[in-house]
Amino acid sequence: MSATLDRNMLYRLLVGQLRLDGFDSLAVNLAKAVNLHPSVAATPSSRLESLIQLGLKAEAAGFAGASDANNNGGFAADRDGGAGAAESSMGGGQLLDFELEQPTDLPAMPEFYVTFSATHKGPCTVAAFNSDASLVATGSADTVIKLLDANRLSGERQGEEDDEPRTKRTFYDHAADVTDLAFHPTMPYLLSGSKDGTVKLFNCNKLGIKRAFKFIQDASAIRSLSVHPSGQFVLVGTDEKAVRLYDLETFQCYVAANAADHHLSGIHKVQYAAECNVYATCSGDGSIKVWDTVSSRCVLTLPKAHGTDIEVTSLAFSKNGKYIVSGGSDGSVRLWDVAAVNVLQNYEGSRNTQLPTRVALSYDERFVYANDEATVGMFVWDARSGERVRSHPGNPVPGLTSQIRNIAAHPERPGFLACCEDGRARFWGVRE
Repeated sequence: MSATLDRNMLYRLLVGQLRLDGFDSLAVNLAKAVNLHPSVAATPSSRLESLIQLGLKAEAAGFAGASDANNNGGFAADRDGGAGAAESSMGGGQLLDFELEQPTDLPAMPEFYVTFSATHKGPCTVAAFNSDASLVATGSADTVIKLLDANRLSGERQGEEDDEPRTKRTFYDHAADVTDLAFHPTMPYLLSGSKDGTVKLFNCNKLGIKRAFKFIQDASAIRSLSVHPSGQFVLVGTDEKAVRLYDLETFQCYVAANAADHHLSGIHKVQYAAECNVYATCSGDGSIKVWDTVSSRCVLTLPKAHGTDIEVTSLAFSKNGKYIVSGGSDGSVRLWDVAAVNVLQNYEGSRNTQLPTRVALSYDERFVYANDEATVGMFVWDARSGERVRSHPGNPVPGLTSQIRNIAAHPERPGFLACCEDGRARFWGVRE
């Protein structure tokens, strides 16, 4: 990496930290002084603080390890697991970060097989895992929600079999298609959004209760949900142009005060970044917007993100919040560097005309998933190189028999749930 690139990276980190700490004018002035793009000064980031903390820990471990090395044939002990343990827990690889060198000894993508299939009476529209990957919920156009034991998605039994033994709850309380699902981060609640204009809260622990214990009534069909990590608020994207922020205690609704910040069409997807300093939205107007969580001001707009007259139908943040994967209504899939405001990668091959393009990152962020109508299946690309991970054209995961309407990647291991038009939610995992 060149000295100039190192220096630019340092300036970007400084500007992001200043913005996060509330020193807005200093951030703007520094960005101008070192010729950074104006959007950098508008994007808060705690990455500098995180890197310093990691560096201090590594430095302390280095001093402590020097004594160990002298007494262990020159090999220092791996204290508390160290970086190696962190990488091992993620399958031996790093999370997506183009500023770091990728290890050269990463294992190949495993072969996936259908190890479980849940069945709905209508097209399966959405799936979501909870934070510890113990539960997964699926929703359908038949208005029904199923809550499943995610620990039993893989095992000795494999294939398209009866899902009842693994179904923990079935919820019936919507009057139209279920469009999105999200688990509450601190309580045993599942939130659902629907075309009926409601956001409903279900208690996952109460046996025999199949109805919501609370609900929010919006004026428009719900398209997307994202719960704040504190559990106090939920972002809601609807057929309307303005993002809704609902207080989950009072159900009071807030929208951004500056109407000029709003989208020009309905909102397809909303998502908080992991650090929760920003959230992102995408819309039928073809744009991606990044918003400051505290002020609800739009700090970055990517107009015509996939081209003229192409809607942006889905997006996903990387875990470090530096990148966004987005899907266009034509099937195009792109990876964006949020701070640099440019496209890092185009993932080519998928084509969609009738169904929205849905994207997801694998648990270790090595791979990008997207549905593909042309092959009645899905594509999987290497996130860094942009190349498909299968040499043959078309569907890289053989056996799918129905169009995919949504994808949910398992958050802790290889595998994903494909929500299919034939009513099945198929879990593709590695055989044990």
